[in-house]
Amino acid sequence: MQESVSVDHELGKPPFDRRLSDKILAAFNHAYASGAHQVAVRLKTLLVEVDDKERVDHERRAASAVSQAELWIAFVEARDAYNGLMEKDTASENALETALEAMKTGYQAWSKS
Repeated sequence: MQESVSVDHELGKPPFDRRLSDKILAAFNHAYASGAHQVAVRLKTLLVEVDDKERVDHERRAASAVSQAELWIAFVEARDAYNGLMEKDTASENALETALEAMKTGYQAWSKS
């Protein structure tokens, strides 16, 4: 076993291998947050397919990559709403505080998933 770890290390392979769904999720998060929504929609479709197969193959019960994507969408939408209010000179202090709290809550939910 030690020999294969050494060979993997020499080849630049990390000691663990992320699931395909993790890699698609990272690409989805980037696409959605940067406004490439058409790309994000296609990646989410792939994510559903891959995540379902991985969950069946490995009997996973933890939070799915798809549910993490949904939490990311909620955070980005809250962030965009807050940023939109910040650009308006007429936004009330109460509206800004509410939007900021929604953004924080969205981020906390996503980061704990």
